[in-house]
Amino acid sequence: MAPAPGPPPTRAVTGAITEPAGPDTLPPLPYTPRPGQNELVRAALDTFQAGGQALLEAGTGTGKTVAVLAAALRSAEATGRKIVWLTRTNTQQAQVVREFRALTKDRQGQRPLALALQGRAHLCPELRSDARYVGANAEEYARLCGGLKRKTLEAMGVQSAEEWWGRQDDRDILGGLQADPDEDAGRPTPKDDRFRLPLPVTADSAAGCSYFQGLLQTDLDTLHDTLTQDPVPSERLAERLTAAHVCPYEAVKALLRRADLVVAPYIYLADPALGRALSDWIGVPLSECLVVVDEAHNLPDYLRGLLSPELTLHSLERARAEADGLGDPPLASGIRATRLIDTLVAAMATLAKERIPEGEDEWLLADDDLTTELLAPLRTNTPTLLRAADILLETGESLRRRLAQQGRLPRSYLGALGAFLAAWFRHDSETHVPIITTKDGPMLVLFCLDPAQGTGFLRDAHAAVHISGTLRPFDQHRDLLGLGRDTRTLHLPSPFAKDRLRLVLVDDITTRYAARTSDPEVMDRLIGHVESFLSVGGLNSAVFFPSHAMLENALELGIDTTPDRPLFVEEKGMDQDALVRAVTRFRALGDATEEGGSGAAVVGVMGGRLAEGIDFPGRALQAAALVGVPYPRPTARQRALVRFADLRFGRGWDYAVEAPTFRRVLQTIGRVIRDAKDEGIVFLLDERYRRYAGGLERLERLGDDETIAELMTEWLGRPEA
Repeated sequence: MAPAPGPPPTRAVTGAITEPAGPDTLPPLPYTPRPGQNELVRAALDTFQAGGQALLEAGTGTGKTVAVLAAALRSAEATGRKIVWLTRTNTQQAQVVREFRALTKDRQGQRPLALALQGRAHLCPELRSDARYVGANAEEYARLCGGLKRKTLEAMGVQSAEEWWGRQDDRDILGGLQADPDEDAGRPTPKDDRFRLPLPVTADSAAGCSYFQGLLQTDLDTLHDTLTQDPVPSERLAERLTAAHVCPYEAVKALLRRADLVVAPYIYLADPALGRALSDWIGVPLSECLVVVDEAHNLPDYLRGLLSPELTLHSLERARAEADGLGDPPLASGIRATRLIDTLVAAMATLAKERIPEGEDEWLLADDDLTTELLAPLRTNTPTLLRAADILLETGESLRRRLAQQGRLPRSYLGALGAFLAAWFRHDSETHVPIITTKDGPMLVLFCLDPAQGTGFLRDAHAAVHISGTLRPFDQHRDLLGLGRDTRTLHLPSPFAKDRLRLVLVDDITTRYAARTSDPEVMDRLIGHVESFLSVGGLNSAVFFPSHAMLENALELGIDTTPDRPLFVEEKGMDQDALVRAVTRFRALGDATEEGGSGAAVVGVMGGRLAEGIDFPGRALQAAALVGVPYPRPTARQRALVRFADLRFGRGWDYAVEAPTFRRVLQTIGRVIRDAKDEGIVFLLDERYRRYAGGLERLERLGDDETIAELMTEWLGRPEA
């Protein structure tokens, strides 16, 4: 087994770097530079100027966002290129806008424009409030929106928004949208009495979209000037524009050509169609863009998910109902839609029964397994199946157009089935593998092994900078994404004093599945350690498990806090609003500990949103317990990834298991220390953490006669109870 990866003890910079700029030529930062920040600025600036790729890893609290953003703005202003900053979460979007605001607030003259772009599902006030469209995907929203916009333009007697704006002399309805003097003073409340639509909404235009009509009557110059003076996150801009009866999504789109910085979810470049659309909206090709990938360690798994189509039994049932409603359309050589669907359902059941071994919930199929199950019952051949898939695609597209024209959700399960079958029958066995699973009901998955299939946008950009606190091993990230050997790399350690974080190994326990299931005392001892950890109040603490299954098992066994400390749970499938509310309350209880409050506890999973996507500054989180090592389950997909990395890179276990696991551990530990003033303590509950000792500085061991509660009480500097 390969040794566990660990961070090198010193800084390392590799790759072809251009003539370094001196400190006096670096763009200024809005705060006193932290250790390493100027090196980050210089590395990013060199990459933006020369082009190519750079992997920049810096510890929590280095100030990665503001440093790379300062470099991007300097380069963009010098070259006229645009910045496209890709994020995984809305929280990261807001952080980029905050740092942009800090960097530009004292600028004289024309300020640059930053726009945060989200999908219609988040920004469209017309469609998201309509119960008919609940659960619509991005493509369906786009079709519905396009139909409503066409109706609005027809009612106003023009062919396009540009034609309408060209006719107007006085279009200012945004005079009341005032800049926030202090973004921390609370959310602005637009003065609604100042917003008046000069053109009344007619009966005809009401059949379209009144929010789009509001946009057409908006002075884009005024909106542009307002947003350059007062850059705001996407959610706040949406609130203000919706209150003014202006479509936030279309307003952002209308201004994108003027934007210097566009902050968008990964999907806006990772999806080729959306990438082409974004290029049209911003008015320049990707080759004239500076791309930043935030939290870039997430990108390989994100791309695999994006490139892995699925077919569920539920979708087949919906497709059959749709086929019945269309009179069971013929496909190819006498095969009708319902017959193909029924044969697929039977094939899925047979494959699940015959291929998945007992005790497993998914298995790897041979490339021709599904085809073999279909050919005999349908009395057909492979070319006919391919034609049937293409006809399903055409049928679905025709249905979507008709539904959109009727103002109904433009969804076609037959079209989706055709797209899946076309991908399945034509897939490249070197980059995708077919999987049958029963985990959430019978399902076929065409699982993507090679995320480099989705990284064309990185190579097309003039430059792309990947930033994260956990990118190493650099060669693995580079190889998985298909980046060149000339990719620049920079590692900077945490700028914080090492004694601010205490790491404690609890090695009298293991969470190995075999041990937990064969010896009841293992779980009893584990629960005892967790309860000891949770018994210490006066601070906010978190317990992270390797999986939701283990978290739920622990809850069933009765872990709890003291009566005066609430216990929050990151539930599987928890919606974003519920999570944000819970985190907000949890943080507030942590802040209250400064005045003697009891604090709170939260339980979540390593690799989940609490462990990677959310900040807990200051007293929001001071102690964490990592229960077990978050190794991936040895599923069919995981085994396929190991084999792929073995064949492609010669190091399957390192690429597919060891490095992702250690990265997940470091991300979770990083929740505790977010600032130079923070102090924290983290317990690692599993003897297997010994193998990571080389990558975990100052790791100490819990004494044989010591409890977690005793050590925490000592660390807090309190007398024992």
